[in-house]
Amino acid sequence: MPDFSTDKITQLEKENRKVRRQLKNVNEKYKSLKLKKNQIEADSYKEKALPAHYQTIEQDYLELQKFVQQLTQENRQLKEQSHLTKHSNTIDLEKELELSKQKIQELETQNQKMYEDLRNSKAEIAEVLIDAKKRVGWSSFDIEKQPNQLEVRLKKELSDLTGELLKSKEQIDSLVTKMTTAIESTLH
Repeated sequence: MPDFSTDKITQLEKENRKVRRQLKNVNEKYKSLKLKKNQIEADSYKEKALPAHYQTIEQDYLELQKFVQQLTQENRQLKEQSHLTKHSNTIDLEKELELSKQKIQELETQNQKMYEDLRNSKAEIAEVLIDAKKRVGWSSFDIEKQPNQLEVRLKKELSDLTGELLKSKEQIDSLVTKMTTAIESTLH
């Protein structure tokens, strides 16, 4: 016969509070990462090597992904423990754990897509920088031959490069917004 003891229910409630506390910590970590991202963006205008900054964002993403996997495992354990009793409080807890599991799964899916988008953005920026270096190399031969045309061409290329970098920044901002929304929806 299942155990209907208040000790078991209390233990499950404590574990549920622990999971909620961990989810709150994830949200605080995300806010911290968002502040760090804003600082990185400010620093990126001062530095030439933009792709280096994405490495820290990628590392933070991987840490968050590991934490989400840990929470998923803890939710699984809580769900298994909740099947031991049929008390009404544990039934409510089971439903809540199932919702948390679904939200975590959605978050993992969104995180994977954002990770892929981030890698694509890094590749696009690297291509832009490589293209810009090639253009600078080609332009150095033209400096002596056609200075006025070169100046016009360089201004256009700089404008194109700035546009592409702004597009990449918007994509990253969009990814961060999606991640914020996903985390906030998970916590609520």
